[in-house]
Amino acid sequence: MESHYTAYKEDSLHLNEKSPFFWDHVTRYWWATKLTKDKIVLDCACGKGYGTYILASSSKSVTGIDLNTISIEIAQRVFKKDNLAYKIADILSLEKLQDKFDVITAFEAIEHIHSDLNDGFITSLKRAISPSGKIIISTPNHDVVLKSRSSIPSFHINNFRSKELRTFLLKHFDDVQMIGQFRPKGTLYNLLFKFDYFNLRHVIKNLSVLPSKIQLMENSVKEDIIANSELKINPAFIDCPLEFKRYHFSSSHWRQAGLTIAICQNPKK
Repeated sequence: MESHYTAYKEDSLHLNEKSPFFWDHVTRYWWATKLTKDKIVLDCACGKGYGTYILASSSKSVTGIDLNTISIEIAQRVFKKDNLAYKIADILSLEKLQDKFDVITAFEAIEHIHSDLNDGFITSLKRAISPSGKIIISTPNHDVVLKSRSSIPSFHINNFRSKELRTFLLKHFDDVQMIGQFRPKGTLYNLLFKFDYFNLRHVIKNLSVLPSKIQLMENSVKEDIIANSELKINPAFIDCPLEFKRYHFSSSHWRQAGLTIAICQNPKK
């Protein structure tokens, strides 16, 4: 199957300790380690490998795959463990790996794939999972993105509201558990957030003040410069960060959280 997806210019987030978007991603991987303990794991669209490296802390073995050769080179040289391997592979053609996995992670991948390939993407994942395995998918909650008037990056070409993602995945799996990732704020906000299934808090806020758009900048730095700088990174800097304790992962708040995670099991024929 021919691959069609839209990526960052450098294909994955930079290893930036000051970036909230980077730590959002890192904490998602640390949360997933409880599901990958002693399992054979595949990390789809692994980028530079920091998340794959985190999964390897609990897994029996992990394979990280990506189509970006520079990202894979960085992963192979920086984020190394004995139970960890990286490959150039297409997430739309996982049957070519000729392996079965207990857990497959696909964090922030589906929004980069053209919508007409959604079913093909899920079918590819299903072909690589063991009969009792789990597939973990995450993507921004587009309902929150729209109502908060956040800017939408040009490389996010396939966006799902949390309810839309659940409906789509239930076409392919008998068991879909929805999780919301969020960072609690003040007491009053947390109380409003708890019951705000329709994300009206963002609409109310935008009626009262000028919206402050979150700018997700597309990178313009040349890949060779990024590669040379990131090869000097000490991988220990992502070891279970304090930031992880500041996030909540809740099955009760998947409609209103800004980031949606779906744990999928029991694929339909």
